[in-house]
Amino acid sequence: MTAFKDFMKDKQSFSDFLLVSDLDGTLMDRNNAVSEENKAALKEFMDLGGHFSICTGRVISSSEWLEVPVNTISILHNGGSIYDYDKKEILWTMPMPEETRALIAELEDRFPDLAWTVYAPTRHYTLHHNAWADWLTAIEGGSGPESGCRLEEISGPILKFVVPASPEEIREASAYLDQKYEKEENPGIAYNVSLPTLFEFTGTRSDKGEALKELARLTGFDLKDIIYMGDNMNDMNAMKTAGFSIAPESALPEVRKAADYISVDQDRHLMRDVLEHLKKALE
Repeated sequence: MTAFKDFMKDKQSFSDFLLVSDLDGTLMDRNNAVSEENKAALKEFMDLGGHFSICTGRVISSSEWLEVPVNTISILHNGGSIYDYDKKEILWTMPMPEETRALIAELEDRFPDLAWTVYAPTRHYTLHHNAWADWLTAIEGGSGPESGCRLEEISGPILKFVVPASPEEIREASAYLDQKYEKEENPGIAYNVSLPTLFEFTGTRSDKGEALKELARLTGFDLKDIIYMGDNMNDMNAMKTAGFSIAPESALPEVRKAADYISVDQDRHLMRDVLEHLKKALE
């Protein structure tokens, strides 16, 4: 409670700060859903004058599918874009480097059986369909990617790409890239295993923390007046950038250690817990 009091000491109402939350692993439970309790708490938060935004690796269709109530612009593509749900408009992007297309072509050739999924600002595409592509569509929800596309048919900037695959296949692809970039300079492409069965690629400049700075600029909030909630390593920079940070009890140990407040497990309606603390801090 002390941590909330410290953050709220110069604030008179819910309208004096911006709350930003990650989705998977934070606002969402282990069944890949946002509970009705969390949605009700978000509605109450906004009815009290609060501003709420999401910051997620998800894209437009898969985030809209969750029906999370927001009342300001949000960060998608793991920091690769900022989107206005009301206006249905991409406001800002941080594309991957031009060398990304050559890397995807190289990886397609080296691992022809994997289902590479490529994300442009408003659409995404699976280059090779398989059972793992179906798994990814199931956990993402929404309309799913366009399948059977060729890389040269995808126009516009690439904001991220992923490969859903077995842990063994992902380890093989990761080792290949490690060896590749020991011999040659990495042009600015970051890669990490976000789940045991999901390998993600973004630009090194595509970062939730950097996108949070742009979100602050566009919304007019000072970074010190932003609360950020997240659970994974890709949330760390945003947590450090925000004025106050929250992690669920189920977050990674490193994330919990970095957080100003550790809330309840992701299955126990984190937003309801956070709202109660915010209300008490304003009493």
